[in-house]
Amino acid sequence: MRSAAVKGLDPRSPVIVIADRQVIGVWAGPDLAAAILDGGRRLLSDLLLPGEIAIPEISRICQYTEDDHACGQVTTFHVKPFQMPQCTNSRALADHTFEWSRVVAGA
Repeated sequence: MRSAAVKGLDPRSPVIVIADRQVIGVWAGPDLAAAILDGGRRLLSDLLLPGEIAIPEISRICQYTEDDHACGQVTTFHVKPFQMPQCTNSRALADHTFEWSRVVAGA
């Protein structure tokens, strides 16, 4: 929970827990939100996911749209980049930088 990836994690997001390259569970809900907001300190009485928790990467879907066509390219990051990289753009839309979150004009 001290990973740099946690800083960019929305408390409403689920975390997929992997051990030995196998999915062993999904962590979501109030317990995850509390752990993120608490900075990763776990109580001795908390038995849901004991031990050290490492989140090596953040997977995000590019939110860029063009003529109502979504890019949808999945990219992984260790931390949220200060400046977004060029999207690999597998759907052959116009060249664009990876769009972390959709910005709606007037919102």
